[in-house]
Amino acid sequence: MKTKKGFTLTELIIVLAVMGILAAVLVPSWNYLISKNEINKNNDYSRIVFNAAQTEATKAKFRERKEVTTYQTSTNPTEKANALKNIYFGGHASGDFYFYWDGEEGYACDAAGNKLDDANAALDANFAKAINRVFDYSDKVEYKIYISDYTVKSVCCLGARAYCVGSYPTTQDKKTDNDDIVGYDMSTIVLD
Repeated sequence: MKTKKGFTLTELIIVLAVMGILAAVLVPSWNYLISKNEINKNNDYSRIVFNAAQTEATKAKFRERKEVTTYQTSTNPTEKANALKNIYFGGHASGDFYFYWDGEEGYACDAAGNKLDDANAALDANFAKAINRVFDYSDKVEYKIYISDYTVKSVCCLGARAYCVGSYPTTQDKKTDNDDIVGYDMSTIVLD
């Protein structure tokens, strides 16, 4: 007597049902892991930008202190005017401003992302260049920095996945609905 080898229709249906259940469990978990990895990466990018910006702000504090002293002690009007042209951090509403980088260029802005002053374009470019010299992924991300009195208070960063904003010093741990870094509300991530 010959027997046929193979699977019955019932066995195939059971295998397909088990595979469907496994896929239903694994796909959401996989998406969670991918977004969690992206958030952690953007948190790390934010930390790097934070440290680079704070280094540049500290350098500017000492450089601008010298310029202000020159302005206050000089009797020459041209020398006084030239001294103030080099003030960047202290020149924005008593040193309180945001800096936005869009992946190609950066500028000082208010909390809503509105550009502050076109006259500072060269100083904006110098600040961005100083940060991006340290931060290798500047062409792949957007970031926004909040600076107050020569101190970097917070940074948020948005990478390739538009729903995974990272921040520093308070790090993000979940996806956000906000994919607009320019107008991103940074009040929840400000360093006290």
